[in-house]
Amino acid sequence: MAKCSCASGFKWLPLVRFGSFRSTLVVVAVVVVVVVVVVVVVVVVVVVVVVVVVVTAVREKSFTYQYHFDLSFSAYAQSKECIHTN
Repeated sequence: MAKCSCASGFKWLPLVRFGSFRSTLVVVAVVVVVVVVVVVVVVVVVVVVVVVVVVTAVREKSFTYQYHFDLSFSAYAQSKECIHTN
């Protein structure tokens, strides 16, 4: 009876040897994965920074508009009071 080896079906798995074609593919694959991860992290950081800057600017702008509105309204109210009292 012939011996059946389970490992015989896995002869195609690459043994990474320095300078071989398969090791070059493994190195290229690792470099590509690292580059993709770095690009994704950079994009996420840029998007977060842009969102924070935009939200901060909108809040400051609305606060500034509200402040100017309050000042102009109080000046308008004071002028109306002056007109009514005079």
